[in-house]
Amino acid sequence: MSATEVDAADVDDGVQLQLHPGEGEHQALVAAIDAWAMSLASPHTRRAYRRAIERLIDRYGEVSAVSLAEFRDDLADEGARAGTVRQAMTGVVSCTRWLVDAGFVPGDVLRALERVDRPRSRDDRPPKAPTPAQVLALRQIAPATAFPGDPLRQAHGAAIVALLADTGLRVSEAVALKRAQIRPARPRAQLLAAAHGRATVARAASIDVLEGKGGVARTVPVGADVLRALEHLDKIADLPDRAGDPAIPALAAGGRRGRVASPDAPMSTRTVGRILQALGDAIALPPGTIYPHALRHAYALGQLDPTQRPDGKPLTLGTLQRRLGHRSSATTARYLLAAEDPDLAML
Repeated sequence: MSATEVDAADVDDGVQLQLHPGEGEHQALVAAIDAWAMSLASPHTRRAYRRAIERLIDRYGEVSAVSLAEFRDDLADEGARAGTVRQAMTGVVSCTRWLVDAGFVPGDVLRALERVDRPRSRDDRPPKAPTPAQVLALRQIAPATAFPGDPLRQAHGAAIVALLADTGLRVSEAVALKRAQIRPARPRAQLLAAAHGRATVARAASIDVLEGKGGVARTVPVGADVLRALEHLDKIADLPDRAGDPAIPALAAGGRRGRVASPDAPMSTRTVGRILQALGDAIALPPGTIYPHALRHAYALGQLDPTQRPDGKPLTLGTLQRRLGHRSSATTARYLLAAEDPDLAML
């Protein structure tokens, strides 16, 4: 979505600028964004800043502290240097400040954005992630606290945390995941192959990521906790034909027909982010610290921590790089700093 395609602005709880088609202030908002871009003296800055705000809107559908933090970590995950990430974040804040001055957005939105940490000048700044205890609380305690009386949302919350924290999937990969991409375990009891009488190798359950960023396909092990959380979501989501349809999303919207337009449609990345934000609020974590990419960081750090690994051995950097789908080992190496000094990675 380009800036000229933005139709309306709506503020939710004073900390989110939601941009979506609609009626009302379309022309005035577009004019304000155009005026902001033209106010930038340097053509290079104008292009970079405008591209940043357009990319953020296109990916997340809103401008908020959570979406800005997710945008920051997505760019770093793609290999962008710290200076490039800082420039993109500055562009988003600059546009928001202009919209505040123009009266489209209350100052609370801008203040929330300004509190989001920006990368330092060094590119090896370790990622921030929730602790194992916080992840456990997000999974076991937060869903019922955040969504009392709503078993579907509780199931969504538990499944989202389990999937992202235990596999390291990007949020875009998680919402695109189909049941057919989840391969069941092949236990040691199934050692004899039907053909040629040859033994087969035992295999843990796994997820095939077919369309990772940069076209990097990979296979990621998946534990029993994730499978149980997804199976529970199947039951709660009210999709009786789900088990027989491998094309159904693993994270389907669910619900009775009439309550939602398409119960078997995938959840949006925006909805996933909002559910995680509600879970973080439910256990009193600082605002803006729980978002999809933070759980990816938690997964990566856990794989380098021998105390969190079943075999007591940390993954090698190369194995972690393949599981995360990084093109460059330098991107993965950022986690080594945090693994060597866990205090650097605490939220």
